[in-house]
Amino acid sequence: MMWRSSQRWGTLSERSARTTELLRRGREALDAIRDRLRHENAAVREGCCRLFDHLVAARLVLAPALRRLTDDPEPRVRMMAAELLGKFAHTEPSATAALEHARLNDSSPAVRKVASWYAPGGTIYRKTAPRGAW
Repeated sequence: MMWRSSQRWGTLSERSARTTELLRRGREALDAIRDRLRHENAAVREGCCRLFDHLVAARLVLAPALRRLTDDPEPRVRMMAAELLGKFAHTEPSATAALEHARLNDSSPAVRKVASWYAPGGTIYRKTAPRGAW
């Protein structure tokens, strides 16, 4: 089953099957997802951020997520990127800096709110902190 940007999103089970197929393809899937982060349709870019969320263990997602948070014109894509970067907030200074910047400066109140959850001092940041950090 091949995922195409022109394909309808379909039912939950169809989307799940496509996601599973992409994740099994490894590097090829990562390249396809990364390419679609530049897609004209915001829903496609948002979906790519969601797929990257499944690949969070791979550090390869950090740079694309940083670019989406700082450069994407759609607030919902930037919100998803902030959520993804939150998974790196305790280990990657670049993720922490981007979240702080978005928390203070993003044009969208919704993005500022999500970034504040994952930035140092935020609710999710505190809940996910390594033991003894707070």
